[in-house]
Amino acid sequence: MSKEKLLERARRRFKTVDIEGDTFTVSEMSAATFSLYGETVKTQREEAHAVLLQDCVVDGQGLKLLTIEEARDVARSARIVLPLVTAIMEVSGLSAEEKPNAS
Repeated sequence: MSKEKLLERARRRFKTVDIEGDTFTVSEMSAATFSLYGETVKTQREEAHAVLLQDCVVDGQGLKLLTIEEARDVARSARIVLPLVTAIMEVSGLSAEEKPNAS
């Protein structure tokens, strides 16, 4: 495999999520975010979701949309956070078995 093919495959992927009539964009998580999420979700699920949202909910240019404080506010709502987290896991290429205690 060439370097170009590897870099092409490593490009960040995005997915849109429809929630209550509005469309939001999420990106795949980085390996560092995956690790932090996996460690945090075991004892502080809401904070883990906030970290994931802050890193992966993006605007049309792929830039982070939420501050950590705003992400914590969003993470308090199951009807909002669950579709976002599910989409982030999917776009990150994770199956249900690979999710670090994401349920």
